[in-house]
Amino acid sequence: VNADGSKDSYDLSKYKGDAKTLATDLGKAGYDVSYDDSTSTISLTAKGVAGVEIAGYGGGTTAKLGGQAAGAANASKTSSLTLSSSEKFSVKGTTANELLGGGVVAAGGSSTLNAVSTIDINTAKGAQDALAVIDAAIAGIDSSRSDLGAVQNRMSFTINNLNNISTNVSDARSRIQDVDFAKETATMTKQQILSQTSSAMLAQANQLPQVALSLLGG
Repeated sequence: VNADGSKDSYDLSKYKGDAKTLATDLGKAGYDVSYDDSTSTISLTAKGVAGVEIAGYGGGTTAKLGGQAAGAANASKTSSLTLSSSEKFSVKGTTANELLGGGVVAAGGSSTLNAVSTIDINTAKGAQDALAVIDAAIAGIDSSRSDLGAVQNRMSFTINNLNNISTNVSDARSRIQDVDFAKETATMTKQQILSQTSSAMLAQANQLPQVALSLLGG
């Protein structure tokens, strides 16, 4: 929560599970964050941050929050972490006497959500947890719908293009095949007659000099 009352919210589902890109954006926003490429883990140190909210992604990516230590007999929360995911997740502390899930655990705090069915919605907190899981699931569905919509648009464009190509090929084939055979046959016969007539006239013309010579010789 910022000083002006606004809240920074980062939803890992919008990054399609790309925790590294999320860590980069968090760093640009001024958060003390690091990313472990070998374990795909985001480590976020909330220094002087009143609240931090991270919406989880059902890809198994782990998010860690390191807060400032509270003094003895004065358990004050300096930062908070909210995880919501459509899949099961677990959060575990790394040091003793951590405050996690509303209680101090000597060996390190932990909180686990195995399934939505394990949430007790008879309490206000349980109902909020269930709504957070449902919100994360809806966000994942919206992201998947967006991806499928983009693929569908590309497929529709390809199908329309192929339909146009098929139509053009059919038109070209029709122009070749759909010929007026009667007209073309008459034209061919006419050309054959003219060719034969020309050949006969040429043969007669070649015989005229011989006829003239035979008359002179007689």
